Amino acid sequence: MRQKNPIHTPGPADILQGLRSCRGVDPAVQAIYEAARRLLGGSETSILLPIRFSEDAEMLRTYMMEHLPKRVTDLVVNHHDIASIVILNGGDMTAQIGGSEPPPHAVWSPINIDSGWGLMIDACKDLLSSGYPGCRDCTGMSAEPWNEIENRKGFTRSHNRH
Repeated sequence: MRQKNPIHTPGPADILQGLRSCRGVDPAVQAIYEAARRLLGGSETSILLPIRFSEDAEMLRTYMMEHLPKRVTDLVVNHHDIASIVILNGGDMTAQIGGSEPPPHAVWSPINIDSGWGLMIDACKDLLSSGYPGCRDCTGMSAEPWNEIENRKGFTRSHNRH
């Protein structure tokens, strides 16, 4: 297991470390990063997305294989005609971008799927370059457990401000 470098060099992980507690960050973006964490850390993982994202999904899969060669062998990319991106771990929905609100056991970001998919790719790359999931606490993501219900309440608060 990788250990944190005692000499801290600012990088992508610094952004990730503040996402959970940063009040100014849109809860929909926080949910994207949590979805990325679940994608990278899950087992028997599948992504269900519109076919127009196929090429990007394969590029992401290749990027993941470079960083997690043993882990990615079970990543499956499937397509559907619904305006959402769904991540499944072991056959259970664990995250969704876009679409109608899923049950609260799944992370949900109501963001537009075109923007959300770009953020998801960036989040996965940021996490992988930070050493996730092979290092402990390298992203700061384990500092607080994810609370999907509280995060969804933030959607209402953030939209009421605009």
